Amino acid sequence: MSDLVRVQSRGLAGRQQGRTLAAVGKETSVRAARVEAKTFVAYSAMQAVAMIGVLEGELIKSVPVAEPRLKMIADAHSFGVADEVMRPW
Repeated sequence: MSDLVRVQSRGLAGRQQGRTLAAVGKETSVRAARVEAKTFVAYSAMQAVAMIGVLEGELIKSVPVAEPRLKMIADAHSFGVADEVMRPW
């Protein structure tokens, strides 16, 4: 009878360990997905800010008198993009 009890207790521990490993695996997958999503958002944000920066420079060369307004619009865009990147997940 004592052998039977030992085998059953190992079985319970094994199942519990399996559940723990499954939970860790799930958490790891969730974290990896969050990292991928944040990377995509940051990459997109940097591209958008760079694109607006290039356009801003071209328009300032074309219409120098509009420089302060163009800078204000570009800065507002950059702040808005940064705000999106910094939002909690």
